[in-house]
Amino acid sequence: MKQIHKKGSDGAEEIDEERKHAELLALPPHGTEVYLGGIPPDASEEDLKELCEYIGAVTEVRIMKGKDLSESRGYAFVSFRTKELASKAIEELNNTEFKGKKVKCSTSQANHKLFIGNVPRNWGEENMKKAVKKTGPGVNLVELLKVKAVYVKNLPEDITQDCLRQLFEHHGKVTKVVLPPAKPGHEKSKFGFVHFAERSSAMKALKNTEKYEIDGQVLDCSLAKPHTDQKPSGGPNSQKSSLY
Repeated sequence: MKQIHKKGSDGAEEIDEERKHAELLALPPHGTEVYLGGIPPDASEEDLKELCEYIGAVTEVRIMKGKDLSESRGYAFVSFRTKELASKAIEELNNTEFKGKKVKCSTSQANHKLFIGNVPRNWGEENMKKAVKKTGPGVNLVELLKVKAVYVKNLPEDITQDCLRQLFEHHGKVTKVVLPPAKPGHEKSKFGFVHFAERSSAMKALKNTEKYEIDGQVLDCSLAKPHTDQKPSGGPNSQKSSLY
């Protein structure tokens, strides 16, 4: 009697994950993409590929579209096989005339950082790296940021730094209190930041048992988000990471 061996679904899923990871790792590395601005509205992705292919192997062309996806926004991103080809494209294609228009070519400023909150307190960098790698490959660096500031909302309009400091300093040493100026028309939406010398003090201030009130106004407190080393420019040649 013949024995029939069935491959479990777990094994098939594992092979599928490995295939997906291999495909991601096979993509060109960061730095191989360039920004093309000032392209004619009737230019197609095939047109741009032909324009760039004399530089070298082009792996992808993406023309950015408007909300209705029918009109071009006048710029695109082109990926080359290597960083060297991308650098060559910037040198040779910038200010090149294409269909009667001068094309601008520069480095694509992509954001490859991912902010992850609510990380378990006992986790180290290796724990974080293992968790992220389960989602996808290509993790180069993990940095655990210890936030020591509390974000405070719903503050009274006449709040002062000294008043806010006194409210929180029994939890630990307060190094700084910041009260950003309110935007015109949003004076009632006052908020601030209380910076502690130690993270443990900030966490103590956010315990469920702690409630804060000023002149009958209940405050809304949470852990502040860390500052990134560079704010996104918001320009067309900067783009958000597509991996979440």
